[in-house]
Amino acid sequence: MIEATAYESYIYHDRVDIWKKYIARQKKHQKRQRIIDVLTSWEEPFYLLAEIQKVEGENFVIRDVLTSDTYQFPGSTQGQAGEWLFGLVMRNPLENKKELQPTSGILFIPPHQKAVVEGIKSKLANGISDSLELYKILAEQVQLPELPVFETDVLELVESFLKKHDFENELPRNMAYSFLAEVPLNARKPEGVAAGILQAINLFGFFGNLYVTQKTLAEYFGTSVASLTKYRDLMENYLMERIQGMAEGLKDPDSDLDFDLDMDVDPHMAMPQMLTTMGTDPRITERGMWQMVMRTQHSIAATEDDLNRLIQQSMNSPYSPANDAEAAQLTSYQAYEARTEKERQKLTKQAFKLDPENTERDPVFRTILTQLKRSRNNDVAVVGMYRI
Repeated sequence: MIEATAYESYIYHDRVDIWKKYIARQKKHQKRQRIIDVLTSWEEPFYLLAEIQKVEGENFVIRDVLTSDTYQFPGSTQGQAGEWLFGLVMRNPLENKKELQPTSGILFIPPHQKAVVEGIKSKLANGISDSLELYKILAEQVQLPELPVFETDVLELVESFLKKHDFENELPRNMAYSFLAEVPLNARKPEGVAAGILQAINLFGFFGNLYVTQKTLAEYFGTSVASLTKYRDLMENYLMERIQGMAEGLKDPDSDLDFDLDMDVDPHMAMPQMLTTMGTDPRITERGMWQMVMRTQHSIAATEDDLNRLIQQSMNSPYSPANDAEAAQLTSYQAYEARTEKERQKLTKQAFKLDPENTERDPVFRTILTQLKRSRNNDVAVVGMYRI
């Protein structure tokens, strides 16, 4: 969503001259005045913050928060009366009613996020139209709904564990929150639930190189392994359903995704392929997942118990690459994690020397190496790991 929104804000707003040139080219090929009028009305996209007043068939009736103007708006299964919508829109030239044409990056804001609405409204009212200034309010002002008392206790236990082990990443905490907000629980003690949630997150590889056993977690929270297992299974099922749902929602024959939308599951790993695919922009968990995959590929484990024992014994120890190709991959992760540009360049060059053929085929390294070569010629600055 961030990528799509960034693209649309650039084309339709920040560099609207690009969009206008495109519209001008299209108008030259049209003969019907009606189509030319529509294209002309689309030349000036603008940011809209509006409240959904009601749903009429397949359309919304919306009210502009700033001007109080009322418009017809194409409906969506996402939006409901009482919610707000925000994003870039275009005017449609209709004689008998006001209608707006949305771009694909329209965001729906639920009623409890009034602080977000007020933040965007204030900036628009003050004439601020910078895209980043508007969209970053969605991160700065967003407030999650409060959980019931029991679920709040569970979340506090999860957060305490993560803090004690210096996990600065918000992802495990957010996963726990979503689970507690959406899955009904019939539990008496929060400790067993917290332990189960953390073990499931751990098994999915979201603790990076740290691997915690069931026994360790159970002892830490003063609960039984049986209780932990019960809520671990609930959390695992929840995560798998969410991943499956995300994959189905993104399934598009025209999309260029870096994971398998059929969500095949490796019976030995009991883990969806999308979590082990090596993508162009590595996820924070990817290095740990890759090391786990490498260990299992090289192991001689005959049973699932042998495999689990291997994982538990080796997850906290450094992985030793079996060949230059693996060494190049491991060095690439170290480059991504480097704190300085100088160190990142050094590690990138090392990876390239270890396996030039492999890294040349990897779009990550092609991008990095291109940037490094250009930087030596002072054509562009080195921008790190991000594709521009």
